[in-house]
Order: sequence, then structure tokens, then C-alpha cells
Amino acid sequence: MDPQPITQAQWTQMAIAIAVLFTFFFFVVNFAAAMLLGHAIIPSLVGTRHLPKFLERTRFFFYMAAAGAIATAVALFGLFLFFARVIGEIWPRWFI
Repeated sequence: MDPQPITQAQWTQMAIAIAVLFTFFFFVVNFAAAMLLGHAIIPSLVGTRHLPKFLERTRFFFYMAAAGAIATAVALFGLFLFFARVIGEIWPRWFI
């Protein structure tokens, strides 16, 4: 089965899907960095006394940033799947 010709509206949907996918990647990296800082690096540096003890209170903010980033990433992935349905219009065997 040959692919169908691509219209301007389909190109626009594909462009939005790619932009959402790159934004999703940004939030996943943000989640990983916040979790690494809040759960591993800060406690380690406080434990070895390379950082002052009061900085351990910043872990909460890193955890909240990580929770917000992963929630946003999940929503963006759902949005990506919504916009990626246009591929099924071009190539019908896409979502088998």
C-alpha cells in the first residue's frame, strides 16, 4: 500500500508533533536532573560536609520541580500521541 499525498494541514500537524516531542525530551531531562540533585548530589555533598547543612532543605524544591516536570512530560507525551495520529492518515498501516 502506497502512502497518500501529504497536505499542508498534515505537515502542520507533523511539525506540531515534532515540537511537542522535543519539549517532552526537555522536561524528561529536567526531571532527571532535579531528581539527581535532590536525591543524590545534595545529600552526598552535605554528608561529606562540602556543602553547609542548611542546603539540605533545598531538596524539597528539587523534588517538587521533578514532580512538575514528570507530570508535564506525561501530558506532553499524550499530546504527542494525539498529533502523531496524522501519520495514520498518510500511511494507513501505521497504528496496527
